[in-house]
Amino acid sequence: MMVQEEIPHVSSINTDLRFPNVESYIEKFAGKKAHIIEKVLILNNGIASIQFMRSVRRWALELFGHERAIQFVVVATQDEI
Repeated sequence: MMVQEEIPHVSSINTDLRFPNVESYIEKFAGKKAHIIEKVLILNNGIASIQFMRSVRRWALELFGHERAIQFVVVATQDEI
């Protein structure tokens, strides 16, 4: 039986613990059969969505060394563009 390590909380991540990409992070903490999320669809364009994207980018920068490890797909109307 395989025992998986606990996934660290963002604030408890050691800066020495970095991964080259999302795939290696998922493989370490969730195993090889886990689904890898590379893109996130955002359907809301309010302040909460901006805060969410900033939080994910900050987390990706701390963990992977670059903030664009997770891509965002944003839906907007013609008026918003």
